[in-house]
Amino acid sequence: MSTTPSINDLDPTAVQQAEAFLAGWLAPQYPSMDLNEGVFRNLLIRAASAFHVLNQTLMAELKASQSLLAVSADPDGADPETVDAILSNYRMTRKEGTKATGTIVVVMSFRRSVSVPITTVFTANGLNYLVTKPYIAVTDSASVVTDQQRLISARTDGTYSFTVPAVAELAGSASNLRIGTRLAMNPSVSGFVDSYALQDFSGGSDTESNADLIARMDEAIVQKVLSGRIQISSLLAEQWANLRASSIVGFGDTEMLRDRHNMFGISTGGKADLYCRTEYLPQTVKITRNAVLIDKENGIWQVSILRDDAPGFYEVQAVLPANANPDQNTLEKTSEVRGLDLTPDTDEDISPDVANLTEGAYTRYQTAVVAFADTSGDLSVLTVNVSTRSYDIYLNAMPGIKDLQRYVMNRENRNPQADYLVRAPIPAFTTVSLTIGFQGTGELPDVTPIKTAVASRVNGLNFQFGRLPASIIYDAVHDVISRTEAYVLAPIDILVRIRKPDGTYTQLRSGDQIELPDDPATAVTQRTTIFYLDADDVDVLIERVPTIQV
Repeated sequence: MSTTPSINDLDPTAVQQAEAFLAGWLAPQYPSMDLNEGVFRNLLIRAASAFHVLNQTLMAELKASQSLLAVSADPDGADPETVDAILSNYRMTRKEGTKATGTIVVVMSFRRSVSVPITTVFTANGLNYLVTKPYIAVTDSASVVTDQQRLISARTDGTYSFTVPAVAELAGSASNLRIGTRLAMNPSVSGFVDSYALQDFSGGSDTESNADLIARMDEAIVQKVLSGRIQISSLLAEQWANLRASSIVGFGDTEMLRDRHNMFGISTGGKADLYCRTEYLPQTVKITRNAVLIDKENGIWQVSILRDDAPGFYEVQAVLPANANPDQNTLEKTSEVRGLDLTPDTDEDISPDVANLTEGAYTRYQTAVVAFADTSGDLSVLTVNVSTRSYDIYLNAMPGIKDLQRYVMNRENRNPQADYLVRAPIPAFTTVSLTIGFQGTGELPDVTPIKTAVASRVNGLNFQFGRLPASIIYDAVHDVISRTEAYVLAPIDILVRIRKPDGTYTQLRSGDQIELPDDPATAVTQRTTIFYLDADDVDVLIERVPTIQV
């Protein structure tokens, strides 16, 4: 984003050219004036030349900022304050960056009351996370009077833990953390063993750039109603401030299956599927449930996932004993059956017309029954279909699906002639492997910025793009590394795993380009499917390459 230039930022060549022009213009006007190198030229003409170039630079930036056409052509070259002033005429406001929030688990070797002062700082990936008030960890539930008293619980490995909420010190998407991320604690509590993110830290976003503002201008200036596609997208963005992308599927689209519920199987309209990407990556949600023993001989337990536990969730990532560390191996899942619960909420007079999982997967109406094996403990004393155990179930889901669904189906908001179904995008989980050749003599480059840049570029692709070319990844890497010392070795490896609404998977692999399939019968098309790439799923190998002597 552009910043106001100073004299020190000016191009020396431009200043020299201005000085020569000014001296050449003065020479015939004042023949007796000494324009050679000296006090007059150095103190007056040279300074006047610098201010002339500065004024020209500022005027050029102002002109580029006063025209929407010019800002669209060169968003980064426009002055942010001027762009804000122009777009305020269209009721647009730049979205400021927000700080990620989440909960941190603090593990101790003994069960003893400890304090967490407000000066406590947790650190991960070079970023700080702060508590907003002092906390006291207590051993007795009766001592928990407010949220500042945090109950210490026993863990399965003989240690003890409590949780504290925290917020990133700085705003930005870089402050979002994945579940299980280790954090250093300073000052640490007595008996400190470990601390990690209980769930994903989310909500961190970057301040909008000029390019971001221009990109959403169409949605910002239209009427926000459940009508045309742009109008619906604008309304959804207003309801969910950090909406990253949306795709509206309706009458005439091959992906629209719900408006064909008639004996002729033809589209009759009146329905729309709203695919909403509310965050760049699905968030990990942990729910704790009592599972029922259904097979004593094989130690099979069964748990139900209700529609509001993690609305529209994609996958069951892990099943662990309650309070176990999230990084330990998951129990083996033996079966998973998805279902639908279409019961209207109290503020909804109807639910969307959904016939099957192809139409209803990844919505707030989706449910599941999961069975898994756990033979630990003495199963002989337990009773089938009666005995229970507590487990932590980890699910990945796109946040906000329930809230958006309730809004669009509320009687006061929806078009009385239509029904709307909010869906998380069909997920195309992506991994990237690449090798970088490094010719420098110093230390090898840090891979973290490279992985972050690649993930950010891929997650920035919208529905309309529909493909992932290798060139995008090459470009993202070269924005980070020194082009004179390092380069990407071809080919790279791109692997995409698409989870279809019916629970089956399609796997695509290429070193050149991944193009999303066009299979509307399964609801998988470029209009409905989005690439998800976690920075942890970018594998970067840096090899030192010998420099040829010339």
